[in-house]
Amino acid sequence: MALKSEYNATRGDLKRLVKDVRPGDRLYVVHNIARNLARYEANKLYSEYIVTSKRAIASGQLTVCSASDPSGQGVESVGGLLSRERTVYTQLPAGIRDMAGRGPQVATDQQVGNAATRAMNRALEEDRASRRQPVAAGKKSRWW
Repeated sequence: MALKSEYNATRGDLKRLVKDVRPGDRLYVVHNIARNLARYEANKLYSEYIVTSKRAIASGQLTVCSASDPSGQGVESVGGLLSRERTVYTQLPAGIRDMAGRGPQVATDQQVGNAATRAMNRALEEDRASRRQPVAAGKKSRWW
């Protein structure tokens, strides 16, 4: 049977999702982001999950793993994902950025490298300046 575009946390939708989902299907969850904690972030982000062929021990349902997880091990059942997130989508949400992707405020690697180099050079100059001490008149400078 074809997947619906949206499943809510009801008994009917849970049974329908468990029945309809197949290994390799992608499920999406939309997260509301608190703007007081992440000021420059978008209001909504989505997470992507891939249905694996493994089954949960207790329920026998297929498991899902995060698409950003390189191991591909199923860690949660399909029903557990629906119960935890309350709404699961089967189509990619339009106009919403992936939570695992880079945010708009992330600096490029070159910018981070340049800032780190400047900070290191500044620290070295301060260290050299602190080691230079004026020699008193008539005394030889010592090497130690």
